[in-house]
Amino acid sequence: MKRISIFISTILLYINSYAQQNWLQVECGTEFSIALRSDSALFSWGVNTNGQLGNNLATPSSTSPYLIDTNSKWRAISAGSFHSLGIKNNGTLWTWGFNGNGQLGTGSLLQEDVPVQIGTDSDWKSIDAGLANSFAIKNNGTLWVCGLNFHGQLGIGAAGADTSVLIQVGTDNTWKQISCGGLHVMGLKNNGTLWSWGYNGEGQVGDTTNFNKPSPVQITAATNWQSISAGYQFSTAIKTDGSIFSWGFNGNGQLGDNTTTQRNFPLDISAAETWNSISAGASFAYAIKSDSTLYSWGFNGAGQLGSGNLTQYNKPTLVDNATNWLTINAADGGQSGAQLFGLHALGLKSDRFGICYSGANYTGQLGNGTTANSSVFVCNQITTGLEEFKTKQLEVSIYPNPTNDFITLEIPGLEFETVSYQLINSLGQQVMTRNISQYSQINMSTLDNGLYLLLLSDGNQIISSSRVIKN
Repeated sequence: MKRISIFISTILLYINSYAQQNWLQVECGTEFSIALRSDSALFSWGVNTNGQLGNNLATPSSTSPYLIDTNSKWRAISAGSFHSLGIKNNGTLWTWGFNGNGQLGTGSLLQEDVPVQIGTDSDWKSIDAGLANSFAIKNNGTLWVCGLNFHGQLGIGAAGADTSVLIQVGTDNTWKQISCGGLHVMGLKNNGTLWSWGYNGEGQVGDTTNFNKPSPVQITAATNWQSISAGYQFSTAIKTDGSIFSWGFNGNGQLGDNTTTQRNFPLDISAAETWNSISAGASFAYAIKSDSTLYSWGFNGAGQLGSGNLTQYNKPTLVDNATNWLTINAADGGQSGAQLFGLHALGLKSDRFGICYSGANYTGQLGNGTTANSSVFVCNQITTGLEEFKTKQLEVSIYPNPTNDFITLEIPGLEFETVSYQLINSLGQQVMTRNISQYSQINMSTLDNGLYLLLLSDGNQIISSSRVIKN
């Protein structure tokens, strides 16, 4: 009886190890989204006209999450306007999507429909993808850039020529965080100083001028800046005391100062409150207060503020008084003529159990299987993660069972699937594992007699579990 109980517990343990995955990071591109799960698996959904989903499919969009890579080894991601960046667990850097300005760093201008590795370095620490740029910081604190440089947004000292390979910004090795806006960039150093550069027509650089800056300039003399987030034409930042600041374009109330007045210097909008984090998007912003409640403000034409309406708010307005908000990410902006895109937001609560979403959904960027916008934040409490949107159903025949030597697996429809098996003994020990095909045999002749658990998985989730008896 004891061994049977152990076996049943083992079944539950192995199935739950797949079923109870939660989410580490969610990122909004302009009209697409990507998410990183706790098992290091990477998913994407939304528009795919430039290969930004990284799934090597010719479909123009996907309204449901799609597993990008069955080799689950990702640790950090960033979604830009039309391209994406990722860092794997081994510290290597990967990019995919649109590449018209060299933002993928591959040395060419060719679009990549699947993640491709950039160089051979394995010491990448953090990344941020912008409108047509990519920025990355190494473990040694150096900053590397590629892509569009028309307004000096690469920060290399001169505006003009784009670059399709990563180049270092200066010689400084104290960079801590980077954030790309539409045409400008913000940076935070280890000493708590704030820096900015690039296009400055709306004062988004924050140095009290409206002249472009092709090199990083320090913003204020303060040394207690804690985090930054650059929007399409505006900037936001938080100090270590929890105070929140914004500057730049304000025609849609995105600065949150209860006006629509443009500012070219950091303005405190804390309203005597303390804040944990902020995310600036295309023309709107989100922030999480120190009590973990969620606020938003700015343009709301697609319901991206999650307020249940399409009303513009010119100051931080409560979205959800639940005190368990962990992270929030507002969509990056992309412009076509007078039309601005990037009108959705994704978030995680402290249990990291379901992805929350609000806003535009015309390309499926919310990932809920539809193209209907949502003006309220909806949190999908999905125990097995996003694969429930794309559940695989495989019928498995196992014979003979019981067996004294070989068992044969017959799995119709497996021709184009990558499936592996694990054979677990009654003590919970994995005794055998390998990839299988539509018809496979497993040699159990050398194994002890008893009860075994046969798990079939697609590299990401269990798709079949069966008991096998060895005589």
